[in-house]
Amino acid sequence: LMNDSHGERKKSTIEYRASIIGCGQIGQQYAKAYTTYPGTEIVAIAEQCKVVGEHFKVCALYPEAESLVREVVPNIAVIVTPTKYMKAIVIACAEASVKGISTEKPIAAVLAEADKMVEACNW
Repeated sequence: LMNDSHGERKKSTIEYRASIIGCGQIGQQYAKAYTTYPGTEIVAIAEQCKVVGEHFKVCALYPEAESLVREVVPNIAVIVTPTKYMKAIVIACAEASVKGISTEKPIAAVLAEADKMVEACNW
């Protein structure tokens, strides 16, 4: 519940709490997109995130995904990092019970790593 401009309580319209993990150019594009989706709020950012956090007014900034999901469990984790980091981040998000995990790039360089990520998400 939130207070409106008249101090009355109203139900929050935020349905989806998203995190952006990886703040290079593509991560910034995802952050920009997620700010336009109705009912969606970016609640945390990880991996090279200070400038992007300031730009999108996100205060919960983390040096890496593992610390983010220890403190904030978003509904959606948008992972936009180099492929070699995907496995650890996807598994950390799955183990933290993040319901929606999105990756922009190929999720793995070898099939066995992709299998481990899928296995972690099948709970």
